[in-house]
Amino acid sequence: MMKLIILFALLSLQLACSKNKSQPDPQNIKTPTQKFSPKVIYGDDNRLDLFQVPDPKLHQLSRSTVALVSSNKLTLNDVDEYEFHSSVYGERYGLCSDEAFFDQPNGAFCSGFLVKEDIIITAGHCIRHQSECDSTKFVFDYGYYRADQQLQTFQKDQVFSCKEVIHSFQQAGDADYAVIQLDRPVPSRLPLDLALENELKTGDDVFVIGHPAGLPTKYAPEAQVRRFENSYFVASLDTYGGNSGSAVFNSDTNKVEGILVRGEMDFVFDRAGCRRSKRCKQNSCRGEDVTNIQVVKSYIPDNEVQKPKPQIFSFKQNMEIHDFEVNLAPILVEQEVASNKKVYVEVDIDHTYIGDLSLTLITPENEKIKLHDQSGYAADFIKGVYGRTLIPVETINTPSQSGLWKLEVTDHNNGDQGQLNFWSLVFE
Repeated sequence: MMKLIILFALLSLQLACSKNKSQPDPQNIKTPTQKFSPKVIYGDDNRLDLFQVPDPKLHQLSRSTVALVSSNKLTLNDVDEYEFHSSVYGERYGLCSDEAFFDQPNGAFCSGFLVKEDIIITAGHCIRHQSECDSTKFVFDYGYYRADQQLQTFQKDQVFSCKEVIHSFQQAGDADYAVIQLDRPVPSRLPLDLALENELKTGDDVFVIGHPAGLPTKYAPEAQVRRFENSYFVASLDTYGGNSGSAVFNSDTNKVEGILVRGEMDFVFDRAGCRRSKRCKQNSCRGEDVTNIQVVKSYIPDNEVQKPKPQIFSFKQNMEIHDFEVNLAPILVEQEVASNKKVYVEVDIDHTYIGDLSLTLITPENEKIKLHDQSGYAADFIKGVYGRTLIPVETINTPSQSGLWKLEVTDHNNGDQGQLNFWSLVFE
């Protein structure tokens, strides 16, 4: 009898071990960094890549968002570009194959945002002390501004190192933030506007821009404030671990109201043996905690030298783009522009097949600069800034910046329709 009892116990132990191997405990699966605080999806998954976001103002906000990447994931090559070594998101987390963004790179461990020309804010648990900061790179433009964009290399002016941890603070169930000075000023980006005082109330809409689970930049709108605590508020934001340190914006003002710091568990196990995003009804589960930006502002140093504001000149009329025609949209720059300014071109075009289009910038000296040349196939818009988020990335240089500039939009085929919503010259 005793032998039978011992045999039964051994068989039970073997079955338990086999079960654990095939169905691992999600709490024991390591994410790319143990610094993550878990988050979750509330209601519908509203996360969007940047090329899916038509609003140029949101693109501007995204350009001041930064990914925190371990230094060992970036290698400077022979042509002065940083090669980015990342894993595949779905494979890294053992996700089910139909999970959103399954095949995208997974390279960041936290998010942050620019508040001065060389100062960023992130979560305190992301950067706790100087040694962690020294082993981190801060990467801008880690996002899909075009559907066909590759994120395998970054230019040197997109990658920054840490100079100093100005202040870092984390207390369980309370405030969580860090203020970091970068090794040099960040060019051609505007620091985000911070709310001077809490302008939110329960039920107000907020959105977040950041790097959920280390993914390229995602915009997640349509969240609501649930309640307020001493130094933070709780909202139904669709966020994940890598969103820690993301800016949370007031949907009415586009001002930063807080820093995403913690929330619900990211993933749950499916019966198929893979992991899925945890989903909650809009008003259920614990919500996501956001440190009030007012708690942090006293640690942001004042810059004695303010960065000059860009000069912007715009063509704001809707102009139809006619088949087999050269369509010209002029901008007359009458006032003087400093000769040391760089030139960028922002465009907003809707067209049902952008592979039909070519865009040419014509300078006051009648120099023609090709911006877009019948690429993009069946994509239905061109929105962004040439010299920043759109190819070509080279700065446009011209000896005289005052005078008549023209954007030449040519439709080389028939059948597809579109219009130029606006275009702008940006001198910085």
